[in-house]
Amino acid sequence: MKRYLLPVIVVSGALVFLGVGGRFAYSKPPSANTRNMVAEVNGEAITRGAFERQMALLHMNAGEKETKVRKDPAELLNRMINGRLIIQEAGNIGLDQVSKVKVAMDTFRQRARRQLLYSYHVRNIKADQKAVERLYKASIKEMRISSVLVDKEEDARQLENDLKIGGDFGILTGKLVAEGKGKGGQEGVYIKEKDLLPEVAKVMSTMKAGEVSPVVPIGKGFSLFRLEDIRSEESPAVRRQVEGGVLKKQKTVALEGYAEAVKKKYVEIDAKLLDRLDYDSPGIGFEAFLRDKRVVARVKGGKPVTVKDLTEALEKKFFHGVEKGNQSKRINLKKKEVLDELVLKRAFDLEAKRLKIDRSKNYKDMVEETREGLLFGVFIAKVIDPGIHVEDEEIRKYQEAHPKEYSSPGTVTIQSLLFKKQEDAVDAFDKLRNRSEFIWVRQNAPGQVDPEEVKDFPIYDGVNILSDAMPEEFRKAVSGVRSGDFRLYSSPEGPTYLLYVTAVTFPGPKPFESAREEIGKKLFLEKRQAALDAYIKKIRESSLIKVHASSSQLEEIASGLHN
Repeated sequence: MKRYLLPVIVVSGALVFLGVGGRFAYSKPPSANTRNMVAEVNGEAITRGAFERQMALLHMNAGEKETKVRKDPAELLNRMINGRLIIQEAGNIGLDQVSKVKVAMDTFRQRARRQLLYSYHVRNIKADQKAVERLYKASIKEMRISSVLVDKEEDARQLENDLKIGGDFGILTGKLVAEGKGKGGQEGVYIKEKDLLPEVAKVMSTMKAGEVSPVVPIGKGFSLFRLEDIRSEESPAVRRQVEGGVLKKQKTVALEGYAEAVKKKYVEIDAKLLDRLDYDSPGIGFEAFLRDKRVVARVKGGKPVTVKDLTEALEKKFFHGVEKGNQSKRINLKKKEVLDELVLKRAFDLEAKRLKIDRSKNYKDMVEETREGLLFGVFIAKVIDPGIHVEDEEIRKYQEAHPKEYSSPGTVTIQSLLFKKQEDAVDAFDKLRNRSEFIWVRQNAPGQVDPEEVKDFPIYDGVNILSDAMPEEFRKAVSGVRSGDFRLYSSPEGPTYLLYVTAVTFPGPKPFESAREEIGKKLFLEKRQAALDAYIKKIRESSLIKVHASSSQLEEIASGLHN
């Protein structure tokens, strides 16, 4: 007997588990008190906003299993009702008091407040269109360049002088290459300006088509370029990408400045004490710092940061162990950075509190949806999963009933030679049948084709799975082969293959141990779904469910999200 412990899924991703139908009728048109509701479950509202968010999430993360729900908004509401029943049940049996849920919710609340604070601070920032235009033009600008890389600077300078007095770039650079004094660059190919080496791009940005660059040092060599042509091709997709990058950078800069301002407002760091903390000294035990309650940073209106707090944070940072960090002398380099992280979290929490972020609708929605997701997951793990068991005998029977799904395909391992003419391939084939060594034939047989010259045709060297995806004639050629056999195969309009079979495996059922985990998980999920359906059916019978939106109204809401 084996239990298959699978990851627990939050509500927004678990709608597939909540498919039990239920009898509920569309109630009379909503009053002013219920106008913003689409349904009530035992007196708790499912709001229009919550419904819209779930519908948007389903379309964003569209998958095959969600097709029915996405096409039928009433089905989505039904599953949301089932989810609410499970969450209420989880609360009734005290799962909201589980330590894991409390800790996770506390962590999420802090993170959500900070995230909304960041979003609030950068809400009005718009992308600098001058920067967007400059970077966009650089992104779509392409240049065709002729170049030469010269080994010695004096040769490069001589070339530069010869060009200034009217010498031809192509002739002079060709001469240098022929004399072994330099290497020619790739010509006739357009290169995007952003893909050029920085030192080359800097020079090219000031040049016009037809001009030759001065000598540019590149690595150990010296190069000159002639700009043959410039072109640009408009691309709305590239512009959007550039604009997004510019906006992201502006927001990052703004948040860095904001962080410094918030830190200055709330935090006072004891720089002298911080400097004295020598975590890399072999003479000071790390354990001593873990007991040190001296204050290394004061936070106005908040809890101070002690040496102990800082040390614990450093310990987490160096997750491979503090001893390894000590040996490489890296901890002291990180202590200020880690302290900044600690004090900024506390300072941002205070700033979020001052701005009453936790009273905003966005914050309350985020917290409630996360709480529901956690409770749903804990309910599945604590109530449903413990009663589900999958026996090995069940797995064996399932595998026997689905032989095609859990079988190994036949494979043939091949080395191949390619011949332009069929008669040359037949001649080599005869030599192999007369016991010539394959390696000797590969090295000496005339008429062979370099695989690089037939890129449009498949090369069969290696392990080949015998499946319908293979060309029919190829499958016929290798049908019934055994290890050590030779076969001929002529590709339509292509070369003739001489195939040397080095190994063969035959199709058949997968070994039980190989299929056990996959089938076990599948059966576990099916049993979990059945158990959850039965539980939901039972609690629906004793629940009061009111639906305030008709199917047409739900369709209208869903349509509005995509227009």
